[in-house]
This record gives sequence, structure tokens and C-alpha cells, in this order.
Amino acid sequence: MDIYRDSRIANHFDRVKELAAEVENYENKIVEQHRYLDINRAKGKNYVQISFNDLTVQENLNYIKFNLKTSNQAFEMFEIIKDKMENHPEIPASIVQKLALRSNLRSEDINAKLLQRFEYKNILRGISKNIDMLDNKNLVDTVFAIGKLHRKHNYAEI
Repeated sequence: MDIYRDSRIANHFDRVKELAAEVENYENKIVEQHRYLDINRAKGKNYVQISFNDLTVQENLNYIKFNLKTSNQAFEMFEIIKDKMENHPEIPASIVQKLALRSNLRSEDINAKLLQRFEYKNILRGISKNIDMLDNKNLVDTVFAIGKLHRKHNYAEI
């Protein structure tokens, strides 16, 4: 004897099972995408072992854009990667842009705590050495950021 399930409760139960399977597949896809984007897993190193020299140019730019918090972190990052990435002026340009737009310094402290530091001057040298390699948008954004940082300052001081 064959049993036929025509009731609405049975159909609803089957639909709920299908939805649960679809949600599980979606969750698995999200986890796989996260693993793909995980830099530590991709480089085969844990958080302590990984260095900025291990990252590609795009990964360094993403770090600057999303994770860079203070000017000290920016200077430390630039000192680590300046030899390897010297032909990529978009990295120091992004650092200057981040310092101008998201700096943790008050406007009164910018001259003493940022503009007078040799690390900042090294970043500007890194930009000026290969400025012809910047695209137009990046160049304009960098000039705007430098102008914002140097606003109300005597250029003889710099």
C-alpha cells in the first residue's frame, strides 16, 4: 500500500527542510569565501609571524584603508615595506591620504607630532620619487591630502 502525503503540514515540513538545506549551503559558501580572503591562512603564517613584506601591494593597500588606526602604525608599516615596495608610490600615497582624513592628531599637534618627523618626510620622498607612476585620481587625492595636512603652516618650516 502506497502512502500519499497531500496534507499541507507535510508539504510545509518538506519546504522547511529544503530551506534549511539552502541556508546550510549558503553558510558553507560564506565560510569558504572567508577562508579565501583570510591573509594568514593564504600566507601559511599566523598573526604574529606575518609581516607587511609578506603581503602584496593590494593587500597592503587594503590594510591601510581598513585597519590602519594611528600615525605610528603608518610609519612603522612604511619603514618595513619601503625597500620592497619602492616602485609602488600608491602605498605611501595611501598612507598620506589616511593620515590626512583619519588622523588621530588634533590640528594643533599636527606640526609637532607629524610634519616634523623624519618618517613622514621619508613617506613624502617615496611619493615624489615615483610620482609619475600614480594615476590621476590617486595623484589628486594625494595632493589634496598633503594640502590638508600642511594647512596653516609656514612652508619654510617644512
